[in-house]
Amino acid sequence: MKKLIGLIVAVLLISQLLLPVYFSRQLEQNLTQQLESAQSLEVEVNSLPALLMLGGRFQKVNLSGEELVVDGLKVAELEAKFSNIKFKSTNNRNEGQAFVGTNEELRLVFTEEELEDYLAERLSSLQNIVLNLGPEQTVLAGDFDFFGNPIKLKLGGKFKLETDQKLSFLPQDLMVAELRIPREVIERLMSEVNLTLDLTELPVPLQADEIRVKQNKLVILGGMEEDNV
Repeated sequence: MKKLIGLIVAVLLISQLLLPVYFSRQLEQNLTQQLESAQSLEVEVNSLPALLMLGGRFQKVNLSGEELVVDGLKVAELEAKFSNIKFKSTNNRNEGQAFVGTNEELRLVFTEEELEDYLAERLSSLQNIVLNLGPEQTVLAGDFDFFGNPIKLKLGGKFKLETDQKLSFLPQDLMVAELRIPREVIERLMSEVNLTLDLTELPVPLQADEIRVKQNKLVILGGMEEDNV
C-alpha cells in the first residue's frame, strides 16, 4: 500500500513539473499557427492537479505577445489572463483548436504608426495618410483626388468598441482646405473610411471594455465575467 501511495505521489509530482512546460509549448505553437505572424508569443499554463491538462482543461492560462498580426493589423502588445479554459476541436484543421473560458484581464496595444499603415492599405480615396491619435478626437489627414486635383483633407473621429467585440473608427468632422466640396462627395468619402478590427479573429476569447489613448498608442483594456464552456 505504501509503495502504491508513493507511486501515486511520484506521478503527481512529476506531472506537475513536466505537463505545464509541455502544454505551454504546445499552446504557443497552436496559437502562433492561427496568427498571420508573430514576433514573439509566450504562454504559461497551470492546473492543479496538472493531470487535468490531459483532458484539455486548464485552470490558468497567461498570454504575453508582441507584434502579432491579426486581420491585417499589427498588435504591438498583448497581455491576457484566462481561467477555466477548455479546448474544443474545430471542423477545419487549419483553424487549430478553439479555446473558450474566462478572460480575467486584457491589455491590447496598437501604435499610431501601425494604425496609420493599416488605414493606408485600405483607403483608396486618400493618399499620404497621416494619423494623429488623441484622447478626445483622432485626426486622419490625407490627399483626396477631386477630379484630378489633390485636396488636403482632415477627418476627425474617434475609435469605439462595438458590442460584437469590434474596434471601429467613427468619422465625425470633415475639414477641407479652402475648397467647397459637394455633400455627396463628402458622404462617399466618409463612408469609405471604414476601419474595423474584429477582435474575435484572435484565437483566444477576449472581452474588450475600454479604450485609452496615451503617448501615441491606442490601448484596449478589458476582462470578461464568464464564458459559457
